[in-house]
Amino acid sequence: MPLNRRRFLENAALTTTAATLTTTATATTAHASGPHKKPERRHTLTVMGTTDLHGHLFNWDYYKDATYTDTAGNTLGLARISTLVNHIRKEKGRHNTLLIDAGDTIQGTPLTYYYAKVDPITAKGGPVHPMARAMNTIGYDAAALGNHEFNYGIDTLREFESQLDFPLLGANAVDATTLKPAFPPYLIKTFHVHGAPPVKVAVLGLTNPGIAIWDKANVQGRLAFPELKVTNDTTGKTVVLSEPLCFAERLTVFDIELTLHRGRWEVDTVSASLHNTNQAEDDPRITELLTDEHAAVVTYVNQVVGTATQTLTTVDARYKDAPIIDLITKVQEDVVKTALAGTEHARLPVLAQASPFSRTSEIPAGDVTVRALSSLYVYDNTLVAKLLTGAQIRAYLEYSAQYYVQTAPDAPVDIDALTNADDRPDYNYDYVSGLTYDIDIAQPAGSRIKNLAHDGNPLDDTAPFVLAVNNYRANGGGAFPHIATTKELWTESTEIRTRIAEWVTAKGVLDPQDFASTDWKLTRDGTPVF
Repeated sequence: MPLNRRRFLENAALTTTAATLTTTATATTAHASGPHKKPERRHTLTVMGTTDLHGHLFNWDYYKDATYTDTAGNTLGLARISTLVNHIRKEKGRHNTLLIDAGDTIQGTPLTYYYAKVDPITAKGGPVHPMARAMNTIGYDAAALGNHEFNYGIDTLREFESQLDFPLLGANAVDATTLKPAFPPYLIKTFHVHGAPPVKVAVLGLTNPGIAIWDKANVQGRLAFPELKVTNDTTGKTVVLSEPLCFAERLTVFDIELTLHRGRWEVDTVSASLHNTNQAEDDPRITELLTDEHAAVVTYVNQVVGTATQTLTTVDARYKDAPIIDLITKVQEDVVKTALAGTEHARLPVLAQASPFSRTSEIPAGDVTVRALSSLYVYDNTLVAKLLTGAQIRAYLEYSAQYYVQTAPDAPVDIDALTNADDRPDYNYDYVSGLTYDIDIAQPAGSRIKNLAHDGNPLDDTAPFVLAVNNYRANGGGAFPHIATTKELWTESTEIRTRIAEWVTAKGVLDPQDFASTDWKLTRDGTPVF
């Protein structure tokens, strides 16, 4: 799940998945004013940076099986970043530049899933990860660990690390037993300046302490993340920040002007600019290098796994109980019921949680492909079964209902302004299946869940229930009450997305009659909103 990096940058002057650095260009001599003053020696360092690449090699949308486009005219992909980097290196001199990435590289698209799970890089004789091949070819100097680097487990991360020609930095990722660095904490790069002392640049990589929560199953007992807050109170100097946007849409460029003072280089000025990939074409080196890998993923996502009797969409799923979300909860219920069969908890009612991740996902009537199902469930979450009481479920739903903006009974309903109260993202609003309830948006947050029932009877606050929930939520993601601390009954490593594909494949036909139900609705003082 994504972090609001912009807000964190503003508050802490440092990205949570960060690379902190400096860089070099041409040395010049400037004559200082006044008599008997020696000429000043100056030098320019240029640092280029990307972040949150999330497996975007080319300007391609695997979910739509088409070239990526948006209303703003953006493009994306490392192939275009490579072209921008080549241009800047030609202008500044490659020996005067540094190229870094701030993490979240090997998760986020069908391409990254394919090389983690379908044709995994960890297999004996397995492939080199396409992101490693691209970044090596472009010539990155260093990258920081992102929290999403841990999504496929440490073995996949270590294999990816071994395939890189540059260090993967994580100063605050330590071995859980020895507390020694688990990854290189920093890189020192020396830039030689003719006729002057060399310039040494330190690149410090920090990762996100939230990994301990979001990827608990992958790192618990193996890695720890002490948290560090950095301020500039000592120097009082301004920290120049630049965010290049995700998915290789932009390239950040820092130009750092240095002056040699008493034999030491000092920073004179720092400026930052953004370079847009929509002003560049794909670097043919990257295209030629990775066309086959890209084609393999395209073939995979276009596999047909079933047939849909009607079109299913998430377009109104954030304010209406949508059958397409019911598909997710139905699959999760079935998987958990099967897993608990024969155990002491087998007779307990199983509820399931799901979120409307996307507002544009659609499964068209007719052939159902892997890419259609992938667009429905874009995250690599896995399934967990948790034991909760009725009272805890009630509190969970009340917290979820904070997603809605309080709207008076007689006020007009503006769909675009109805949700995301206090900037809560869509992925932190949950449906819960297996119950019926109303959400009264005329009421203040904390008092909105009405007519909560199970099997037609008012919910018993003392009754036990099993909640089928994704691992992000189960480990505390979104800060939902009780869920992270309640008893865990079962968990698995298979992605929920894969379970959905298996369920559809086994059924053959995707018919809402097999999974859709009307569990909840929005009301105002008891009157339905829609």
